[in-house]
Amino acid sequence: MDNEDIKADWEAIKNEYITDSSASYRSLAQKYGVVQRTLERKGKDEGWVNLRRQFTREVSAKTLEATAVMRAKQAEKITKIADKLLKKISQAVDELDIQIARDVHKTKTIEYNNDRRPDKPTKEVIDENEVFSQVHSIVDRNGLRAIASALVDVQNALGIKTDLDDQEQRARIDALRARAGIKDDDDDDGEGGVIILADVEEAPGVDDDE
Repeated sequence: MDNEDIKADWEAIKNEYITDSSASYRSLAQKYGVVQRTLERKGKDEGWVNLRRQFTREVSAKTLEATAVMRAKQAEKITKIADKLLKKISQAVDELDIQIARDVHKTKTIEYNNDRRPDKPTKEVIDENEVFSQVHSIVDRNGLRAIASALVDVQNALGIKTDLDDQEQRARIDALRARAGIKDDDDDDGEGGVIILADVEEAPGVDDDE
């Protein structure tokens, strides 16, 4: 180990290698001005590769946890909004055969205050009074279609499946099984139609500079 290697900030090099998956022994040796062989030897002796893998797993776990929390909050908001929408849909269903009638009453008041022309009006005042009332009529078909569409949107948002959805999904599964040549008798092994693949041993990761 030469003088430059002794002066090197090995803690910084190690941290960068562990936390930066794109960093390699070669790039770090060039960046910090150390001999690559020395860096490789130090990395091997201190188990930098395993430390990097451990760090990556921990970051992934934290990312998944944060994502799960975020999605849970989003799901809660969607549920609350869907609940409000369901109440509005229920109200709309009750009002499908109700129309709003508008009745306008106009009253004209005429004043005659001209002594010279008693027959000529001097002032006219028109008062308007609007009255709104609910009347029952035939069901609004356009409104009915809009409500049905909104109800499907709520169903999809909440992930609610009907028997028809289950039947459709089952039909797709059966079609895929038929295409793959899987018979119903193959389910008798107790695995419920799940195809179990043999375990594949994962090859150990190799650093690009090791």
